[in-house]
Amino acid sequence: MNADEVYVIRSGVETNFAKSFLLAASDIQDFSKLLIIAAIAGEQNTVFCNLYDAVTKSRIEREWDKNADWGTIINNIQSRLGGTSSTIPSIAETPVAPAKLSVVPQKVHPQDLRIKNIRTLLDYPLDLVKEWLEF
Repeated sequence: MNADEVYVIRSGVETNFAKSFLLAASDIQDFSKLLIIAAIAGEQNTVFCNLYDAVTKSRIEREWDKNADWGTIINNIQSRLGGTSSTIPSIAETPVAPAKLSVVPQKVHPQDLRIKNIRTLLDYPLDLVKEWLEF
């Protein structure tokens, strides 16, 4: 991805942002073409994702389906990206809740490492860090 600066997008599989991204991405056949990923504010703390073809600026739309088979959608997208579907466990085969699944292995952002190092150096409890971040 190219952007004007470094952005970190964190979203659980069960969030509206991730689901709206996955629905739109499931219609993309060629991921080598440039895309625009737009975070769209909903009501209160809800954030949705819109995808656009970067060349035509046209929105890639797919009708909202709250009962979609998210595991299959994730596997199909990953296979088009060149990954193997075996890297994502089937939701039916794993006792882990879908929100805990990792879609794509990611490098740790340098800011995350810096925070971890400071927390470790100061021996600050992880629970308090999480509580502060959630606040």
